[in-house]
Amino acid sequence: MTKKLNWLICLILFLAAFLLRLYKIDQVTPGMWGDEITVGQASENLLLSRQITPFVDVNYGHPTPLLYLTGLAIKLFGRSVFSLRLTSVIFGSLDIAIFYLFLRRWQPLSVSLAASLAFLFSYPHLIVSRFAYEMTAAIFFQILAALFLYQKKYLALGLALGTGLFTYLGFRPLALVFLLLALIINFKKINRFFLVLGAAIFISSPLLYYSLQQPDQFWARAKNLSVFHQNLPTQEIVKEVLGAAQRSSLMIFTTGDPNPRQNPAGKPAFDPLTACLLFTGLVILFRRQRRLFFIWLLFSLTVFFSDIFSLERIPEFHYYGLGHPNILRLSGLIPLVYFSLAFGLNQLKKISLSFMTILTVIIIVINYLWYFQQPISRFNYYVNGAGMLELAKIINAGPYKTVATSSQIINDQRIQYFVSPQISLKLLTLPFSPDQLTIIDSALASQSAKIPSQFTVKPFFNPWQETDALLIFPPH
Repeated sequence: MTKKLNWLICLILFLAAFLLRLYKIDQVTPGMWGDEITVGQASENLLLSRQITPFVDVNYGHPTPLLYLTGLAIKLFGRSVFSLRLTSVIFGSLDIAIFYLFLRRWQPLSVSLAASLAFLFSYPHLIVSRFAYEMTAAIFFQILAALFLYQKKYLALGLALGTGLFTYLGFRPLALVFLLLALIINFKKINRFFLVLGAAIFISSPLLYYSLQQPDQFWARAKNLSVFHQNLPTQEIVKEVLGAAQRSSLMIFTTGDPNPRQNPAGKPAFDPLTACLLFTGLVILFRRQRRLFFIWLLFSLTVFFSDIFSLERIPEFHYYGLGHPNILRLSGLIPLVYFSLAFGLNQLKKISLSFMTILTVIIIVINYLWYFQQPISRFNYYVNGAGMLELAKIINAGPYKTVATSSQIINDQRIQYFVSPQISLKLLTLPFSPDQLTIIDSALASQSAKIPSQFTVKPFFNPWQETDALLIFPPH
């Protein structure tokens, strides 16, 4: 009965997480980052190609399995924000479900459910779940590998590690930690370790073979981010690493990620209650399960050091630690935080189940409000092209087969990608044509004086009720 109940709760958590992560996915945060458009284009090109490849040299390179899944979603549902982000949403929901199953090995049902619900509404996890990126898939295989390691299912562990290598770049150092632990645990039964290693190599062999054939492409992103591959003097490397360490540490509980795209609410990654329960859990682990505490610390430091040794140096507005903190590269910390939080919740449960429940509800409400009631940021609105996405919807919904518009609009990635291929986009020229829709951006508003009186002009407003464009409809 308990096993069936666990699987039922697991399914309910998955469905709840899935629905929450789809809620207003094209409105919160508004718009779509250009990198996500690149993911969509690469995914479609892979499906059109007759050759199957484990890796593509697009935007510093990506393993392809998740791109194939995204391409399939686009083929089934058409080009949309929903289609591009569906794969990430599914894996983000699976993260919650597999986390609950893993936690049940350590905690009673009530604590496992409470911690999983806190994870389900986690502000940083909602952020990474609603990007068309690879982080949530990496987190899934991170938790799955931990589950198999605990259960001593070494063949399954190796398969999980090998598959995880096809996800986010940040999974690579974590895979090495899992292999190290498998070696330590099975030092006297070394054949078990080689089972893990062999299974990992077997499942990831297409990717490993590609890395040997095309090492520059395979390691391009890692080298591009590494502080050691940017020809900096030793003194500058030390300053960059110290700056990154300071900013990444502050991100978690105080300042938050400075990039509005990755921190649209301008909040810390974890709310104060989550932080308190995290540290409470760590104290309990140190006192009662010291081996588990050091394993937790090893994984956390691996993620942390992977982040602080990364560098995106932009000379125009450089400061030490630029690009840090970064919730994308630190995403491997998220399940570790909620794992420790569960031990803190368990301590509260021993005092009062009602108190534990009330604190969990408060954590859920705080994180929900942080993400879904975030203020609209001008930076996000314009950099994410939120207005362009709305214009694309208007163009696609209209009856016009030809749309003339200004260079600022016609060259935007979202317009080029989301406007239907059946609609012809052309650069604006005068006079205004009676058989096409014309869109003028705010920079060309002076052209409005030349609009013939029989045309209908409708302003296109941004959220601050400022005119961003003029829609010029021809006479019926």
